Amino acid sequence: MKAHHKSPLPAGANLRTALAAGPPIQAIFSIIPAIEIVEMIGLAGFTAVILDMEHGPYDIDSIGGLILAARARASMPVARVRRLDAALIGAALDAGAAGVLVPQITSPAGAAAAVRAARFAPQGMRGANPWVRAADFEAAPDWFSKSNACIAVMVMIEGSEGLQALPDILEVNGLDAVFLGPVDMAQ
Repeated sequence: MKAHHKSPLPAGANLRTALAAGPPIQAIFSIIPAIEIVEMIGLAGFTAVILDMEHGPYDIDSIGGLILAARARASMPVARVRRLDAALIGAALDAGAAGVLVPQITSPAGAAAAVRAARFAPQGMRGANPWVRAADFEAAPDWFSKSNACIAVMVMIEGSEGLQALPDILEVNGLDAVFLGPVDMAQ
């Protein structure tokens, strides 16, 4: 296996634009909170690594180094948060995640709440603090609008209720991707 040292994304691209423009991206879940594992994922050429905070043994306090490791190896870090919770979503994005994956979405209202939690006003209700890692700790005046344009919001459909609502969930404004959870659905 040959290591890739450059991003599979075009220069200047972000996860949100990559999802919209295609072709499909290659991502992998990581439940092992080891910087070296995340680095190897990037070196292997994956566009994104999904840091699984729902099932992995780490939380917001330990995700920062993993985010930095992914970015250092040209892989976009996505935080799969534990649940639909605006504070968790905002914290993961403030730590520098390129996007969030929100589990157990069963309705368009849930998907819309995930989008609102990930976007700053006027598109959402994310708490505003421009002195965080995601903003390079610098409070640039255009950071809020840049974040809204770049952050990917993805939801997981993991049950029959979500599947029934899928056509309406796909219509939610600002939603960038829908992931169907095969393990939960298999139960």
